[in-house]
Amino acid sequence: MNVQRFVGVNSREAMRKVKAALGENALILGNHSTPEGIEILAVAESEVPGAAPATPQPVAPAAALVEPEPVVPLTPIAVKPASEAGGGQLGEQLMAEVRDVKAMLAASAARMQGADTNGGRLYRGLLTACFSDELAAELAVQLPEPLQQAAWQPLEIRKWLSRQLELRLPPLADGEGLVDAGGVFALVGPTGSGKTTTTAKIAARYVMRHGAEDLALVSTDYYRVGAHEQLREYASLLDVTFRAVDSQRPLAQVLEELRDKRVVLIDTVGLSQRDERVLGQFAELCEACDDLRFVLLLSGSSHHQTLEEVVRCYRQSALAAGGRIGHCILTKLDEACSPALLVDKVIRHDLQPLFSSAGQRVPEDLDPAMPMAIMQPVLRQLTEEPAAPFAEPPARPADWTRELLSRGRQIGVNLRLLEASVPGFGHLEALWDISLLHTDWQQARVDDLRAGLRGQVTAGGALWAEEAHGEDDIAWPHLLLDADLRPSAITVPPLQNVPAEGRLAALEAQLGSRVHLFPSLPESAALHWLRERDRRWLAAVSARTQVQVRGTAQAVSKAVPADAVAGEIELIYRSQPAILSLSGVPAVFPPVRESVEVERYAGFAWAGVLRCAATGEVVSRRYWLSSGEQAVASLIRAQCAMESFAAMTRHALAQLHGMPGFQACAELRALTAGALAATALRLEMSAEPECVELRQQLQLVLGGKRAANTRTLVDGLAYLFVARELLAPGRMH
Repeated sequence: MNVQRFVGVNSREAMRKVKAALGENALILGNHSTPEGIEILAVAESEVPGAAPATPQPVAPAAALVEPEPVVPLTPIAVKPASEAGGGQLGEQLMAEVRDVKAMLAASAARMQGADTNGGRLYRGLLTACFSDELAAELAVQLPEPLQQAAWQPLEIRKWLSRQLELRLPPLADGEGLVDAGGVFALVGPTGSGKTTTTAKIAARYVMRHGAEDLALVSTDYYRVGAHEQLREYASLLDVTFRAVDSQRPLAQVLEELRDKRVVLIDTVGLSQRDERVLGQFAELCEACDDLRFVLLLSGSSHHQTLEEVVRCYRQSALAAGGRIGHCILTKLDEACSPALLVDKVIRHDLQPLFSSAGQRVPEDLDPAMPMAIMQPVLRQLTEEPAAPFAEPPARPADWTRELLSRGRQIGVNLRLLEASVPGFGHLEALWDISLLHTDWQQARVDDLRAGLRGQVTAGGALWAEEAHGEDDIAWPHLLLDADLRPSAITVPPLQNVPAEGRLAALEAQLGSRVHLFPSLPESAALHWLRERDRRWLAAVSARTQVQVRGTAQAVSKAVPADAVAGEIELIYRSQPAILSLSGVPAVFPPVRESVEVERYAGFAWAGVLRCAATGEVVSRRYWLSSGEQAVASLIRAQCAMESFAAMTRHALAQLHGMPGFQACAELRALTAGALAATALRLEMSAEPECVELRQQLQLVLGGKRAANTRTLVDGLAYLFVARELLAPGRMH
């Protein structure tokens, strides 16, 4: 391959050079910051082995299905060539599959476009209804065999299609409830999307419910002469506070003046998605308010490609500025060629619609967003009037192509299941999204993320990291445990050059944990701190660790008598069901020695024999010291189940080095690796149906041939995160 290098002062200029030299379908191999600017390594698609079909095929009608509209990224996303990294097998596998599937999907969709089959009819009907090629083909190739082979059945196909769309829609949001809860909301979107009128509608509805006293309207449009006046007039009619931002009164000052207001609605400047000021506007908004909520307006009067560019540009700009766009409002439905134009964007970019509007009247023309309700006339027409008469059964895509399509569709479902099943999973998503930013910005975003950890998960305890250091001398992260002492996905870096008692105090302040699991016995100062505050703790120790039992100093392996069995514990140990026979006795540590004067601590010494649940064979022997006897079984079960956390974190770190698109500062790499390992352990030790399903799905994304263990789950999760932007874009937080 002839790999070429392009350099620009920013990613926009570099991408422009790539397109000019290699065309719209160039394959991006790498994206890096250099002293000269942003460097992009790219190759023409025609030079990629296996990228083109063996014989020419008429794929033009479905080109958009496999190659999204070109949009210049506003934040540099660095992609390491997998061949440069030792852990890059998963990345190579994914990129190869994505390249291969382009030709296969295009050919399959093209066959549908011309085929007089039920799948072909559905595909052409969805395109006519203003769905994107991507979603139309995705739905058409999944039409079940009974509906493919039989005569056209309008009612059955409509039911199936409605269900498929409903499954793909994000959870519905209560727009009025969200506003009533209070906060600062910024309505964003290009010129003509209806921001000012929609702001007035939301404000009027709020005044009707709660009165005008605790509401304020803000206009930031000081570019156009008289731009403030329309919103000022609405504010006057509603008798609510109004403020206009200008060069003398910046937004931060205005919001400070309005800090006593329960709800602040900001009508922002309408900027084209190609306007270079978009990123600057988001930066100003995010800087002025830490808790700002963005709402993107999607106008039904826009063209499909324009809307696609708007969503991608605005979301990437918000992310680069430290914000996030997760909600939208569907506007100008009365001017839309079809509501499918907007519903398509909601599905493909995972945007929660708050309201919909079809008219200019304030406040009448504002309704709760009901995507499926507005789609019913479209679906009825689409199925009652098929695009072509029935002919031969459709030619189905190859099995492996259907599998890849299924993976792409399943990504969003898997991520939602993870969010519901793993406490703190949003923290892992946020860490991964930070890796998409320029490395100069990452540490600040990590610091912001760390500052808001407390309260995200009901803290039950903390699993302390080993003292060993990872690559680049970055210490392994600590892990927050939930109320049941199972792992969350929240990891925090250990403090460096801080006394042990200071580290304990800082971790408790940050996470709210009051139970501590240590990989080894803490030093004396830490034990003193724990005793003074009556904290429960457990520390793994070696068989030779000296304790004093009944006045005799001896190794813990000899100090705990075999007849002191406290009970048996069922647990998962190294991916396998196991039974732990536990014995314990009161102990003092360190033992009394005449020549040494040190502070001693009374607690318990424990010995455990781990046996395979299936065979009864002894797997291992383990020893612990604890603060006491109370509920120690739950502590030991948790520590045994998470014994592989450090090893899995190392494995995840090795995988991240080879992951396309993952470029992170050292601390971010360690935190992300730890969160991946913790999530895998959580899934492994959980028997809930959702976790069982997720374990199966993560095996499937790796081809279904890997052993079912923690390492496989870590690899599957890493693969899933890479795939979410390649196969299911719009999931960035």
